[in-house]
Amino acid sequence: MDWKFDYEELVNKVKYQLHAKGLDCITGIYGHFQKYDVDGSGQLDKVEFDLFMRKMGMFLTTQELTVVFTKFDINGDGQIHYQEFFEVLRSSFNEKRQSVVKYVWELLDSGNAGTLDFAHLTSNFQAANHPRVKLREKTADQVQEEFEVGLGYRSNDGPVSRDAFFDYYADVSACLPAEKDEYFIDSVLESWGLSQESYVTPERIAELEDILYEKVRQRTHGADDEGKTAGKIFRHFDKDESHSVSFEEFYQALEAYGCVFKDSEIQAFFNKIDKDGSGKLDYGELTKVLALKGSGNNPNVNPVWKLKDPELQTLYETK
Repeated sequence: MDWKFDYEELVNKVKYQLHAKGLDCITGIYGHFQKYDVDGSGQLDKVEFDLFMRKMGMFLTTQELTVVFTKFDINGDGQIHYQEFFEVLRSSFNEKRQSVVKYVWELLDSGNAGTLDFAHLTSNFQAANHPRVKLREKTADQVQEEFEVGLGYRSNDGPVSRDAFFDYYADVSACLPAEKDEYFIDSVLESWGLSQESYVTPERIAELEDILYEKVRQRTHGADDEGKTAGKIFRHFDKDESHSVSFEEFYQALEAYGCVFKDSEIQAFFNKIDKDGSGKLDYGELTKVLALKGSGNNPNVNPVWKLKDPELQTLYETK
């Protein structure tokens, strides 16, 4: 029997039960955990953990209990600490969920300050739009309070950094099974007054990359690779000769390639390539995406775009 597969299924069932019991942030489970920590050690032995699981609606066989207990007992001391339980559930914060959190953070922190005021965030959080409230499973006041407690735990009730914001949503994600990706995305967007129409999924961004890559591939000849071809064309749109491409220049280059995308899609595509968040794409960022795609995403390939292009360099020097 493939216990690894069974283990992942069982952990997902734990998340399903947490969600079914109305837990929307993993920090909220601490009270339940404490009830079965008879000696107040902050840890559960195997018997206590079994009782805790039953309380959560998980009735495990002896084999299942052994497998799950062993996996949650990260340090192997025969006890499951609250933090160990916490981290196992948080570890599956997938790219799809992280992407929507990144999107919201960038909108909230439009000035790239790096931190946001706690009171500003809590006052702008729209609890009434949360799915729990719409389904009448909770009141807006309950959702608001849970948000403030959860975010406050990660930020110490002070200025909220990007990491603290992501940590809070990792705590939220920890209570949602794998099947609830769309629920997570909806709850995040709607709680900040945003719509699905304005959000571009990672899958769609990957499609945009493929479309652009194909356009570049069709113009690639001889010893060039796709990254080098893209570099030549994007340099043409570098009007201020800054050796980088602004969003406006990126937009123009895509139009020249015949890539007709929505404005929101182009912005999301740009943001993904702009790894350092500078608001400009240097040629390394820009061409590496396409060169690696051309090499089958093999990180060991040394793409041609890294090499000097004497002819192009001469053009630059004589402008």
